[in-house]
Amino acid sequence: MAKKVYAIKAGRKPGIYNTWDEAKAQVDGFKGAIYKGFTSMEEAKAFMEGATTSTTGAAKSVAVKNDIVSSKAAFENLQKVTVEDGGKFNIMDATIKNQCLDKVALVSKAFKTAFANPVDVELINSNEDVQTLKVRYGYDFSDINTSENIAFVDGGGDKVGANFESTRILFGVVFYDASKNQLSMYRYALERGEDFDWLFRASNVAGEELAALFAIYIASRLGLKQLHIYQDNNLPAKYYSGAFKKIHKLDDYMLQIFINASIQYLKQGMDVNFLYVPSEHAAYKDKSKATKGRSVYESQDIPKLPFEMAEFLNGVSDRLADYRQ
Repeated sequence: MAKKVYAIKAGRKPGIYNTWDEAKAQVDGFKGAIYKGFTSMEEAKAFMEGATTSTTGAAKSVAVKNDIVSSKAAFENLQKVTVEDGGKFNIMDATIKNQCLDKVALVSKAFKTAFANPVDVELINSNEDVQTLKVRYGYDFSDINTSENIAFVDGGGDKVGANFESTRILFGVVFYDASKNQLSMYRYALERGEDFDWLFRASNVAGEELAALFAIYIASRLGLKQLHIYQDNNLPAKYYSGAFKKIHKLDDYMLQIFINASIQYLKQGMDVNFLYVPSEHAAYKDKSKATKGRSVYESQDIPKLPFEMAEFLNGVSDRLADYRQ
């Protein structure tokens, strides 16, 4: 990954910084912060002087429209979420928490089991689909080189019922611990049955929420305090950013669990950011979606992997969450 410099136009102390840790101290929690990472000092200086030249030479707006916020802002946003279904409850209300207690125990048990049984990375590495992805994007697992702890997450279900309800919900996580330069993978399937019937809604969103929350759980179990989560379903990110402020169903237990657990992790000092990465499947099939997705991805002003590597790892997380396996 190319070395970056960070230009801060609006922050506690505007200027150009050589490391993300230095830059982050100037913008984290600073309302209206304007900053951007560059691979050359010349471009960083041009940005500070008012130009908006990107690393590809194309004009790009300084005001980035995405769901990336600081962990401090996310903590504040999540606490304001309401559940509105024949009444109005704050997400942290005892009524909401109490109705989820037994379900939290089930999810925690699933996470504990999944964490104790990681997928064999070499087995995934030799998978035919993964081999195709490596050729398509020109990356391999050994190419990961970043100072950030990262997780690529995905979830889904088989959607075989008359109303597209699922009999299985799966979640997959590709996790990289930067301090140990260690890659690990996880995959877990929940079968429809008495314990988890409450989870099987008519979409795969529950799987996405499970995957995102499991990634934070992994970071916590590893003793890590920082995590960048890459996800092609940006619903979790929108609650973190405050773009989504309501839960419309009192029985949407998984989303309630995801938000309340996130609040606790952030309260304990976990630094979590969500990055949008376009669906590898959709981008491969539709060139216009690929172009738009890349533009949105690259507009996210936060340290991140090269786009092709992000697409590669996103594709791997998709295979981990494939119900057919």
